[in-house]
Amino acid sequence: FDEEELEILKQDTTVAVFEDFLEKLEVAGDFTSENIKTLIKTIQKDTGVKGKNLFMPIRIASTGSMHGPELNTSLELLGRDRVVARVKAALELIK
Repeated sequence: FDEEELEILKQDTTVAVFEDFLEKLEVAGDFTSENIKTLIKTIQKDTGVKGKNLFMPIRIASTGSMHGPELNTSLELLGRDRVVARVKAALELIK
């Protein structure tokens, strides 16, 4: 991660977002774009984190970039296992 990406990952809310995201992925159904969208909305409600503070850390941890196609589609294409591994690695980095 570059300096700007690390700054976003180290926000106060990122650990809570990542932990909730990983917890929900364990029990989530099919890893489809639509289900991912619903999952992220649930994380928003649970954590109170919105917008860029919610989406950007997940995007950076999962894709390694701040920019790209729609997040839900990107995550679906990467697959659940790869997304979980990358988010866990990012979480360890910032803890």
